[in-house]
Amino acid sequence: TGLQDVVNVAFATYSATQAALVYAQDLDGDLATITDTELYYSTYGGTVWSTPTRLSNDVITDTTPALAYDSTGNLHLLWLRGGDLVWLKNSWDVAHAQTVRSASTSAGFLGLGLSRAANGNLSLVWQIMRDGSADLAYSVYDAAHNQWGADQALMQNTAVEAAHSPAFGADGNLYLAYQ
Repeated sequence: TGLQDVVNVAFATYSATQAALVYAQDLDGDLATITDTELYYSTYGGTVWSTPTRLSNDVITDTTPALAYDSTGNLHLLWLRGGDLVWLKNSWDVAHAQTVRSASTSAGFLGLGLSRAANGNLSLVWQIMRDGSADLAYSVYDAAHNQWGADQALMQNTAVEAAHSPAFGADGNLYLAYQ
């Protein structure tokens, strides 16, 4: 309760006793000042949610979190940090964040969608702006190699693809619903 000026929210669940929530909050309530957007998290242990804890605390803009558990219960958090897409695996320590994709916002990197497959792989889908159109792109996290793959375009046309929702099927294929 009492949350104000929340600009993005991500939620993930692994089981009835393991879940997490991450949100980006504009601390001064003025969206024009972007250096004061910070991340907070709360975890669920089966009976109650923990008190929200501040994850980032600096003058770097932290926004657009995406959150998922892999098949073994490791938590993966991706977010835009100062324009770079960064990733934490099973940690809440920002000092351990790894850059997945630098200068992400310079190419219109919008609306992250993160999902997991039964084999532990993750997919990250986003909207990109280029040549006057809005298309979808993706990258896959290979759990066996603990590594993110190269960016791949899903669409390359003049139609605008938005409001995407990726999910892995039981067959291991990535499925995507979008407008």
